[in-house]
Amino acid sequence: MIEPINYPFPVYYCRHGQTDWNREERLQGHADIPLNDHGRKQARAYGRALARMDIDWGEVSYFVSPLSRAVETLELILEQTDVAGADIIRDERLIELDLGEWNGKTIREIEQLYPEQWAARKTSPWLSPVPGGESYGEAEPRLRAFAETLAGPSLVVGHGGTGRVFRGLMTHGNPAEFLKTGTRQDRIYVLENGREETRPSLF
Repeated sequence: MIEPINYPFPVYYCRHGQTDWNREERLQGHADIPLNDHGRKQARAYGRALARMDIDWGEVSYFVSPLSRAVETLELILEQTDVAGADIIRDERLIELDLGEWNGKTIREIEQLYPEQWAARKTSPWLSPVPGGESYGEAEPRLRAFAETLAGPSLVVGHGGTGRVFRGLMTHGNPAEFLKTGTRQDRIYVLENGREETRPSLF
């Protein structure tokens, strides 16, 4: 168990839109892979869905992983709202998990090349790092440090793996539970008062 973070204001979390590597089920990690056309459509759909929600955009702060697939997603989101061109903060702590030697490889390739490490990762993802990379548990301190800086309503655009950890920190403290959840590219995750709601992106 880990100590959860409970804020009385909403935090909206979106995963970046699709990339070609997502489509190929190829792990990305720190590799800076751009959005594809489908991913750009998903990002605009996020923005349209957020624009329909009861949000005071003047009170919201904007945070994003520095990888281009996340930055472009946030920029396209904001184009669909009344705050296009708003200041965004690129925060290194939101970067995806470091997947080391697995960056650029498909799941099938990893299963064949790293059978023991893959089995360990599936059994204990919180504790088991990838070769040359990090475990979910090793990423938790940087995501916690980021989360503890939030001081009001925020829109955060990040990744799938670190998104699980960030959302878990904001809702409950059991990694065995929150690591079971995926971070979808057609959902907006609304985190507030220790609870999570999901909203479809209308894509």
